[in-house]
Amino acid sequence: MNILLGNRIFLLFIMLVLAAFAFQFQPIPEEAKTYPFVLLIISYIISIYLFIRPMASGKRNRKEILNISRNVAVFALSILLYIFFINKISYFLATLLFTVLVLFFAGIRTKKILILLPLVLTFLVYLFFTKILGVFLPEGTWIQIYF
Repeated sequence: MNILLGNRIFLLFIMLVLAAFAFQFQPIPEEAKTYPFVLLIISYIISIYLFIRPMASGKRNRKEILNISRNVAVFALSILLYIFFINKISYFLATLLFTVLVLFFAGIRTKKILILLPLVLTFLVYLFFTKILGVFLPEGTWIQIYF
């Protein structure tokens, strides 16, 4: 695995953690939400910038720029779908589907990585948030999963 791919996988993990933080805003009083919300938005902007920066460096022709723009748009749409579906189908299913989709779209076709990485990542993030931080992750309204 080259360094660029490893960095992108790490950035995807960071974005999943940021998405989990975004879902913890409801219990926070309205007057206290501004600062964490601004930090969250800045973190997303920096993560997206770092994700696309290697693609944007160097001389590019119009076709490559359009391809990069399409990739960013698809990635942004997948984040929006993840945010929408996480409360509907639970953290586990939404995160597994999101991670597989993004890895596949990023060009990873190795079945071992497409299966093991989302499973391990989802489980480790779940353990970190529920057992260490004591944060409840969405259980889903369409499908109930109990552990």
